[in-house]
Amino acid sequence: ECAAGTGSLIEYQGKVYAYYAEFSAWGNYKDSPYKELSICMAESDDGIHFTKTGKISPRGFDSHTMYDRATGLYHLLTPGSGQQWPTNWPDGKNGLLDYTATDPVRGPWTQPKHFHEAFGCCPHVFEWNGWHYLWMENRFWISSNLMGPWKEHTPARLIPMQVPKSAVFGGRAFVAGWLGEDGWGGEIVFHELVQNADGTLGDKFVPEMMPPCGDPVVLAADGAEVAGVPRDARVKIELQPRSATTPFSLRLRSTDAAGSGFG
Repeated sequence: ECAAGTGSLIEYQGKVYAYYAEFSAWGNYKDSPYKELSICMAESDDGIHFTKTGKISPRGFDSHTMYDRATGLYHLLTPGSGQQWPTNWPDGKNGLLDYTATDPVRGPWTQPKHFHEAFGCCPHVFEWNGWHYLWMENRFWISSNLMGPWKEHTPARLIPMQVPKSAVFGGRAFVAGWLGEDGWGGEIVFHELVQNADGTLGDKFVPEMMPPCGDPVVLAADGAEVAGVPRDARVKIELQPRSATTPFSLRLRSTDAAGSGFG
């Protein structure tokens, strides 16, 4: 393939299968074997070395494949049919398609149904302590059931990273995505998720990944500006907006030039 996109991994009958998007149609690559957005598959015996098996029947692009123990069905989620951007449903709505099969390798996959009415790239579903989460791009939804109904999380954008993917290890949940400061596919970052009693999520830095720090440095504020911040530092800031203040922002490494720094 000339361009590959988001997918997922599953284990089935002793092998690991990778589902991924084939994006050559967007780039107009003349030597591409695929002339439309497609979902492809590769298989592996060890989860490291994969052999491509080609295009599969569900039509789409970015996808997430998962298993529902309650029904014995595999679900492949993908936005729209992959023919346009965005793709319209027959009823005029954009949304997320749900293909199902009892055999995720050989199929057959059923005709898709609605999984969620929202449209977004790179769908991702995970379960943590009985709560289910649907992530698309950098927005996500919450449900007590794998198949929904889904309620948009508050806040809808929890972490300022693009197309996050998550995993649960030993009762802890981690998420990785990339920052878009330098364009598409910037630096990868890791956060640890924090789960509240009602299933809503917060996030924090992963303690094991934090570099060692020296003694704390107390910084004095000059109005709304803080100068003298060390170049290599972990900054902890507590903001207390006044009651009449609704929007506010924070920028780091900024100068007097408009739009400079990170924020």
